[in-house]
Amino acid sequence: MPHTRQLNKAKIKENMQALMETVHRNTDGFHHSTPVIVVESTKDHGRLEVGLREFMLTAAIGGLNVLMSGRSGSGKTTFARSFVKSIFGSDFGFLQIDAKLSESKFRDIAFSKIKEGKKLSDAVAPTNFLTAPAVILDEYNRTPEVLVNLLQGYLVNGVVTLEGGVEIRPGVQINGERYQWKIGTVNQGMDYTGTSNIDKASLDRFAALLPLDVFPPAERDCDKIGINSFAEPEVTEKDNISRYLFELKLDLPHVPISPAVNKFKSYLLKKDQCYKSPDGTKLSIANFTAEFCESCHASVSTNVCGSIFAPSERAVNDALRFSQAFAMLRSYKTGSEPAVEMEDFKAVLPFVTFRKMKILDGWVGKYSFGSEWYATNLAINEMYSRWSKGVERLQQVLIKKAKGAEVGKNDRDLELREAQRDPACVSIEVVKTLFNKRNEIDNDSGKE
Repeated sequence: MPHTRQLNKAKIKENMQALMETVHRNTDGFHHSTPVIVVESTKDHGRLEVGLREFMLTAAIGGLNVLMSGRSGSGKTTFARSFVKSIFGSDFGFLQIDAKLSESKFRDIAFSKIKEGKKLSDAVAPTNFLTAPAVILDEYNRTPEVLVNLLQGYLVNGVVTLEGGVEIRPGVQINGERYQWKIGTVNQGMDYTGTSNIDKASLDRFAALLPLDVFPPAERDCDKIGINSFAEPEVTEKDNISRYLFELKLDLPHVPISPAVNKFKSYLLKKDQCYKSPDGTKLSIANFTAEFCESCHASVSTNVCGSIFAPSERAVNDALRFSQAFAMLRSYKTGSEPAVEMEDFKAVLPFVTFRKMKILDGWVGKYSFGSEWYATNLAINEMYSRWSKGVERLQQVLIKKAKGAEVGKNDRDLELREAQRDPACVSIEVVKTLFNKRNEIDNDSGKE
């Protein structure tokens, strides 16, 4: 039986407060008060606003890599360094990525040991890019092509093999897991190669994408910018307060997730299901376009079904972990219980699925004024609405299945009708059954 850690709400608040006070003090000169998350109505405490610093702390608790994008000169790198220093003191790595980057950045070689006749594996030692609990990857979009595969494994704390066959897993050990939190930065805009030019596999290894240009400084921030220059704090090993962070990290797996969130998560993963496909999925349709959905019942209104594809399992798992950390932040800010509710999951989903959940360009242009960020948020809200209505219509069938009771013909017919409205609301078996039934009808019509 896995050990269940008892959550202590007062201790969570104490650890959060210790971290937030230090973070605010060390990043005070970075004027950014615009909320990055606004939950209009939480279950117990009304409106909730989450700022940039709180967002980053939530990601750090989960060990969830963040890719920050924004225009050059917006202070991304200085903020990232100051934030990391606030928690880890001097125990972090800063990896400047450019055309000169090579694997040698990840290891040191003691040539004196080789001269003494020792093996290469005895002379190779990892640098702090492999041993530190946090690393900043500045200008990640400039990664040399030959290092893309190495950095993809590195981002998820996979094994890095050095000269002499030395294998290292990045980070520090926390309760049987490796922890190394990474922040990537990229310049975004017409004059730079931004996140849209980072390959999808790399994007998927950053749990959250934070487009700072979507959250410009508030008016009061603009009034302050330039009055006091923003400088990084001077820190040493003694300024490392990561013990508070690691306590919260140990709490994270024990934050309960509501059954409704798990059901909506499953719906998102089934978003590729299609009853017009013989395989039950639009992924098997060559050159799939929204036109394939013409005359389909599921394509009504904004045709979310035919225009939006399912996020990856990695992204959905990251969203669950992010929502657990977010629930702890909400507990700290409002005094509510640290348990994941639907508003927590929906609050973090846009950051986890942005540019990782495929949305057809035509849909972005037609329904979200060309804004990818707006399209991601709109798609999530549309999918949640469709899922909620589907659950309501299938309620009696779902209750029977949960109890292990027999499902009758009327129940199966109801599922088939729901599959026509939204294939993601039912199982892949029901979707395939609907395809076969429709195919039989078409064949019979052809014989006549």
